[in-house]
This record gives sequence, structure tokens and C-alpha cells, in this order.
Amino acid sequence: MCIRDSSDAAPPDPSSIPLVTDAENSRNPSLAWTGTDLGLAWDREVGTSTYDSVFARFGTDGTPRGAVTIASDSQETMDLEWSTDRFAWLFSLFEGNRSNFYVQFIDGAGATIAGPTQLGNTPHAPRTMAIDYGAALASAYFDNQGGQTLRLEVFDGSGSNQVGPVVLDSFGGSSGGPSIARGADRYAVSWKVSDTTKVSGGYVRLVDFAGAPLTEPTLFSPDFQTTSELIWTGSTFILAWTEQVDGTWTMNVAYVDGAGTVQDARALPGSSTRMAGLDAVWNGNELALAWADERDGNYEIYFASVGADLGLIESPTRVTTSERESDDPSIVATPSGYLIAYVEGERFDGGEAIYLVAAP
Repeated sequence: MCIRDSSDAAPPDPSSIPLVTDAENSRNPSLAWTGTDLGLAWDREVGTSTYDSVFARFGTDGTPRGAVTIASDSQETMDLEWSTDRFAWLFSLFEGNRSNFYVQFIDGAGATIAGPTQLGNTPHAPRTMAIDYGAALASAYFDNQGGQTLRLEVFDGSGSNQVGPVVLDSFGGSSGGPSIARGADRYAVSWKVSDTTKVSGGYVRLVDFAGAPLTEPTLFSPDFQTTSELIWTGSTFILAWTEQVDGTWTMNVAYVDGAGTVQDARALPGSSTRMAGLDAVWNGNELALAWADERDGNYEIYFASVGADLGLIESPTRVTTSERESDDPSIVATPSGYLIAYVEGERFDGGEAIYLVAAP
């Protein structure tokens, strides 16, 4: 499979490196760092509303390394994470009349270790899933059981179920997210609720490693929009999210304390007419954020960072300068700095390609 089109040697943004620029539309990049290489999972259009989820490795200069792995007839790439000696590649497949989630474990050389193995095997079709891959593979996902049901499941390094599914929340209406992070002795999960039977907005809940809830669902923002990101710093959880009030969007950060309460919430400088596609990474000293922002007239990738005390290190900064839409960022921390994979739209006849750019 060719993932690089020679006619696309010059990226639309002069600071970006082409990763996936073949003739097919590509979207939903998820980037992971092994310590030496980049892993990238993404969706590649192979027909009308038909996609394959694809995995490949790259150098930090964008050079492809090794073979390409394809999960045929997938619906969506959900996540890619690296832990110790393997990638966990999460994607959905449409089977029968429902979507099912699968994980495939791949080593640093690109060889499959285990899977694909089905996750979230409930009687009702799962919708969206997030994973945290460390000592175990923890997943939080919604399924449609007479509304929206948020569940937690934990799996080992081969995809075998260890804990759950545990119900964390249930409501009518619609949902968003979720995000999950593993701490020292518990998981934190955040998600969006849009419903008439309870206060709509962003919620967070803490759960121990055995799946027992430690707190009730706690509302952290009635103005929460799109997705949130939870990060464990080694001593505390930090939550990042977007808010929209009267048409003005802001990027926000806060701590989540041991009672599941959001503390010391603050907005980063600046505002926008719309934000989307938030991703975050902790490099051991600071939290780095990447998102798509419309404040300059069309979506461009923005970057910011805060310290462990939530103090601003890097103010929101535009990192792409294309006249076309830049969206769906995925960020990793490397010894030489942050790298962001993103989708560039309107390429040629309106297609989408994936590029790599360094953050400030």
C-alpha cells in the first residue's frame, strides 16, 4: 500500500511534513511515541462512507518505517497508545447491524502480538470508546441501552477481560467523549451529558482498579463542549476541556481532587468562535494541549502548555498557517519536543491528508 503521493511532496503548510498523502481521503489520526519511532493509526476511505483503519510507523522526519497494517472494513480509528513494548490499536468494525470495538497489539517493529480482540462486548451496540494503556488496558465507552449508558471495562495486554463492565452513568439524550486516565490507585473518567432529566454538561467520576466507583458523577461545567482530556501527572489528575458561553469558546484546565471534585479551574488566554479536536500529553513536567481553533477564520491547529501548578508555560499559539482547514490533532512528547499529527482538508478536489508539525 502506498501512503505517500510524490505529487504531494510540498505540504500546504511550509512547517509541516507529509505523512499520509495518497489518493484516498485520510482522517482521524492517532499518534503514539515509542521512544524511538512514531506509530500512527488513521482511517483511509476505500469507498463511499467505507473506511479501513490503518497502522504504520514513521521516523520523526516523516519517513515511513516497515510494513503497513490494515483493518479492513472498519468504521473508525478510536485510539493508539504505546506501553513498554507494544502499541494498543483501537478501532471499530461494522458487523451485522452494529459496530463492535476491537484492539490489536503490535510490537515496536510493527508485528502483531495479539488480536484483533473484541472489547466492550455488551448486548447493546457500543458507540464511542476511550482507552488508557499502561499496566492494564482500561476502556470507557457508551452504548445505547434505552438511552446512553457509560461503562468501564479493564483488559490485560492480550485483550482478555479483567474487570467489568461496570456502569458509571445512564441517561437519555445524547453523550460525548469519554476520556479516561489511570492514576496511582484509581481511574478518572470524564464525559459529556446532553439530557433533559439531569443537568447537561461535563461530568467526572473516580473508580478504583477493581471497578468500584469511589465518587458519584460530578458536574464540572454546564458549558462543556465537544471532548475533554484527562491526564495523570504522577501525583494528580488534570482535566482539560472546552467551554462555550454566548458564542465564545475558551480552553480550560483544572485539577480533579481525591473526592472527584474539579478544583482551581481556569481558562487559558484568548477565545474563539469555535474549538474542536482536543488532545493532550504530559511530558513529566508540563501538560501540552493541541486543538483545532477557528479564531482566525478557519480551523487551524493551536498549541498551549501549563505546568503541574496549572501555571501558563506557553500561551495558545497557532502552529499551522494553511488557508485550508486543519483539524483532528494528535500530540506526542519526544525528547526534542512535541509533534502533532493533523488532518489537512480541501486537498486537490476537497480530499483530506495527514501531516506532521512540530509545536513551539
